[in-house]
Amino acid sequence: MSSTRELRPTEGARFLLERSGPDDGGPRATYACVIATPDAEYAATATLADDGTAVVSGLSPEAPEELRAMLEMFGK
Repeated sequence: MSSTRELRPTEGARFLLERSGPDDGGPRATYACVIATPDAEYAATATLADDGTAVVSGLSPEAPEELRAMLEMFGK
């Protein structure tokens, strides 16, 4: 995953999704994710399917629910 220190926003949130491995040719892709805010950084994994579903896992419980919802929305 790329360093987000220099990408940390002064306000709001920045979402970085980076494909985390070769595609197996199936209908899903897995991404390593970082949500950077002015005060914190939250890592997660997102699995995106070609049917439009997105499943976020491993996101810290301290991350605001609004950020989780936005990550799922961007994944769709």
